[in-house]
Amino acid sequence: MNRESKLLVVAIAIAVLNILSHLLLSKFFTEYSWVEMSLASIPFIMMLMCVFAVRYAARTLKESDKDEG
Repeated sequence: MNRESKLLVVAIAIAVLNILSHLLLSKFFTEYSWVEMSLASIPFIMMLMCVFAVRYAARTLKESDKDEG
């Protein structure tokens, strides 16, 4: 799997988490106790995924610059 594909997977996973969180906000899931904890953790998971993706992209860019120079 190449570098761009890995970052694309991260972007798709973040989009899926965003859609999932909106679906969990619907009235159908209000009686479940696990929904509140799940909805509270989703933004933190998304932020961590973004941080690791940016760090991965920066490391990859540094490696490609080192290979060229």
